[in-house]
Amino acid sequence: MFRIRIGRNYRLFVRQTTQHSLEVLDLIPRGQLENWIRRHMA
Repeated sequence: MFRIRIGRNYRLFVRQTTQHSLEVLDLIPRGQLENWIRRHMA
């Protein structure tokens, strides 16, 4: 999974699929980054 900064306030989460393409998982506000990681990585 990759985390890409979009401006100062947003992060885009993407992952590489088995067909060598990228799948967008979520676009979240920077302030909610830690909560998102806890929910999706637990």
